[in-house]
Amino acid sequence: MARMSRWKRKVDQAVSEVIGDGDVSHLPGAGKRLSLDDQHVPPEMRAAYKIMADNDVMPDWIAAGKALNAQAGQLQGQLDARARRYRRDAKLALSHGNIRWHSEIEMRWRRFCDDFHERVARYNREALTYNLKLPAGLPQREQLRADRLIARALKRN
Repeated sequence: MARMSRWKRKVDQAVSEVIGDGDVSHLPGAGKRLSLDDQHVPPEMRAAYKIMADNDVMPDWIAAGKALNAQAGQLQGQLDARARRYRRDAKLALSHGNIRWHSEIEMRWRRFCDDFHERVARYNREALTYNLKLPAGLPQREQLRADRLIARALKRN
């Protein structure tokens, strides 16, 4: 209940700052009905979240979720690019019979995988923190499994 009253105070303050003298006809969406169809937001909080979204204000856990999405996409993109390069270079080294070059490629790939495991572990710690901040009833972020991501990337590329 304390959480809701804190949000109510923040929303009330933001609304009173926007309304000012009472004329809101200049605001985007003025006169239009609010769309409260977000199924992941508890019904009692939809209006507050809609107002906050319209004014580029968001709770910490939403910002953290967006950052996690970006981080997961970046991890996947880097992994896919490195897996493509690894497969291409390893195939080329073997086709030329250059064992020394192939060994260097394998060593670089292992270093990348070690670093990738560390970055996934860091992501997973941030995801755990996000899950702890998440309001009850909302879907939690799953942990990434570096070995599975690497195996999939090698099969794709």
